[in-house]
Amino acid sequence: MLDVQRYRGAIHLEEIQFTRKWMWLHMILGAVMIAMFLFHEIFRWFAGAVVWYAISLMVMYGFMNGKSLFKWLLALVYLGGAGAGVFFINRVFPAIEAPRGALIPHAVIPIWVGVGSLTYVVSALFLLCSSRVGKAAKTGFTLW
Repeated sequence: MLDVQRYRGAIHLEEIQFTRKWMWLHMILGAVMIAMFLFHEIFRWFAGAVVWYAISLMVMYGFMNGKSLFKWLLALVYLGGAGAGVFFINRVFPAIEAPRGALIPHAVIPIWVGVGSLTYVVSALFLLCSSRVGKAAKTGFTLW
């Protein structure tokens, strides 16, 4: 019985490895984006990004446990984050004044928010369309 539980994902090992890399990408990119809001001293969006990141990690945990509903929820969370980034660039950024002692120049904000949003749109499409991710999601896996 213990061997069956230990090796349940062995037939989909390649798919699980591929999906793990996408999950690690999300964890690293999300943390970097949170840090960038903090470094730019945009504290409301920093707090919102922390809440979004926590929600995405909870949904990601359900996804890794083999529940297919969480695959759709995680894609929705990714698209929500990307949509928030587009809203930030179009509506919020033009009204923000550059802080005096910011660690990173104010002009790079649209670049990293745009790249992050684009990355999350691509990740959502991979979650929904990739058969490799689908097989890993049905099997369930851990990050290590």
